[in-house]
Amino acid sequence: MIKNTSKFFILLASILIGFLIVVNVGKNSINGFFNMNSIEYKDAIEERNKLYYDITALSEDNYELIKRIALLDVDDDGNSEKVVEHMKEQLDIYSLLSGVDATKGSGIILTINDGDYNIHTDSQDEVNRKTLHSADAALILNELRTAGAEAIAINNYRVLNTTGLVCAWAFIRFEENGNDMEGAPFKFYAIGDPDQLEAALLAEGSHINELLIRKLKITIDKYDEMELPKAVKSISPKFMERADN
Repeated sequence: MIKNTSKFFILLASILIGFLIVVNVGKNSINGFFNMNSIEYKDAIEERNKLYYDITALSEDNYELIKRIALLDVDDDGNSEKVVEHMKEQLDIYSLLSGVDATKGSGIILTINDGDYNIHTDSQDEVNRKTLHSADAALILNELRTAGAEAIAINNYRVLNTTGLVCAWAFIRFEENGNDMEGAPFKFYAIGDPDQLEAALLAEGSHINELLIRKLKITIDKYDEMELPKAVKSISPKFMERADN
């Protein structure tokens, strides 16, 4: 009887200790949550929302791929036609992404002009400060891509993911085709969600905001439909190949 009583009290003590540990951990977690400042809370919410968005996007992509595989797996006389049709659809997508074809869609036109300066009275540093350089253009291209731009052109030149920019006095020269140059006003055409692109370009800490501080002249116009030219030079890999070959 004494043994059983001892075991009972040990069990009761274990349960009580476990309960106190759980309560303490929960309390610390809650306190940690409420101890976040407003910026940390905002960042946490944004990170959570981004994760939800990414998970939803991946789920939708996965569902779409499952549907396509199911269609191709059907064993009937029309299966080969479905495969050919699917290959044509993929080819059209790759042609748009690689710049082989002209493309159209909603987007924005970001227009940039150099700021006002006097080459006779202003210092060279002041002139450079109010001038758009190739390094500025490269940073703008990166911000557009990060914001979801699916196709980009500078003036009449289609920009690809292999396009390099070189400063050529008052012009921007494209490294992949040394004879092509574009001058001011520099118009960056970007196909994508107009509101999302505009918001990203004007966000705090963006390079566009830095250019505005440097007193360059900048406008952003949104369009329901715009057209971009095809690339002058398409991507043709010399060194890379499929990893599963």
